[in-house]
Amino acid sequence: MPDYLVQQTSEFVHCYDSVPCQWPEYADFILAYIDVEAPGGGMSNYAYAIRHRPHAHIISITTKGEPNARVADCEKGDLTPARAAEWAIEEDRAGRLPMIYCDASTKDLIVPLLKGAHCQWWLADWDNKAIIPPGYSAKQYSSNNQYDTSVIYTKAALIKI
Repeated sequence: MPDYLVQQTSEFVHCYDSVPCQWPEYADFILAYIDVEAPGGGMSNYAYAIRHRPHAHIISITTKGEPNARVADCEKGDLTPARAAEWAIEEDRAGRLPMIYCDASTKDLIVPLLKGAHCQWWLADWDNKAIIPPGYSAKQYSSNNQYDTSVIYTKAALIKI
C-alpha cells in the first residue's frame, strides 16, 4: 500500500477513474461513469465498479448529463459548457449538489451560465501536484495508461446523491 494512503488526513482523499475499469487495488474512492459501458459490455463503468469494488466509495459521473450523477464531465467529446450548466441547474433545483469536472478556462465559460445555481468544481489539471486550488473541491492531477488520479476534499467525496 502506498505511504500516502497511510498518511492521509481526514481533509482529503485520493480518487481514481478508469474507463477500462483498471483502478488500483488499494483505491478506496473511485469515480465511475454511469453512461460509459464497461469493457465486455453488458453494464456501465459505474455498475462494474459497484460489483467488483464493493469496499470502495463509488462517486458517479455522467458524460451525457444524466440526472442523479454526483459529477458531470465537461470536456471535448462530453458535455459542452452550456449543457454542463443546464445539468447543474437541474441538479440544484432537484436538491442535489452538483459538481462539474473541467479545466479552469471551461469553468470561466460555465459560471455565467449557472444563473445562481450552486455548484462544486473538479479541476482537470495534469500538473502532477496533489493540491486543490481555492474555488475547487477536487483536482485530477495525473494520468497513466490505466487510470487518472485525483485528490478530493473528504466532505465532497462523501456526499450521497
